[in-house]
Amino acid sequence: MSIPRLYVEAALGADAELPGLPGQGHYLGQVMRKREGDPVLLFNGRDGEWRASIAALRKDKVSFRPEAEARPQAASPDLRLLLAPVKRDAMDWIVEKATELGVRRIQPVFTARCVVGRVNLERLGAIAREAAEQCERLDLPEIAPRSTCTRRSMPGTAPPAGGGCARQSTIAQRGIAGKGAADRASRRAGRWIHGAGA
Repeated sequence: MSIPRLYVEAALGADAELPGLPGQGHYLGQVMRKREGDPVLLFNGRDGEWRASIAALRKDKVSFRPEAEARPQAASPDLRLLLAPVKRDAMDWIVEKATELGVRRIQPVFTARCVVGRVNLERLGAIAREAAEQCERLDLPEIAPRSTCTRRSMPGTAPPAGGGCARQSTIAQRGIAGKGAADRASRRAGRWIHGAGA
């Protein structure tokens, strides 16, 4: 049976009992049918990956006891994805695949023709966390606050302070989107990259 792999926020170190995040107790006890003493793998984006065991499991609460480092922390590549938000299922899929591909920063950029008026950053963060747990990534991508791209920041005009928008066909167009609505949406989103020096 596979060993569950979970993200935690606390520092990882031998013989230091640490708490799990909300929902992890239910997942381990009710979904995975784990018990106290069963092995898990933990990571926090700073201290590498650690072999650990379940120290206590009560309903929705769980704590872990790290035992030994399994993998040292490695720096992720400086990949950034900027995309115009799309409808919920396609947006979830893009964030999941971007996380699996190793993107370090995901930033929604609202454009004049966006069909979506808001994004739930907390939900996108949870999707990124689950994807990182499944794909054995050692850190989580940053889900950046929304930004806005207007015609005043289009190529041929002076970019606003802190960066502008540049037309580009890049990772959102070729490296992530692959089919259906997500493909069409990310092709449109991939034409706009927001960054300093564009």
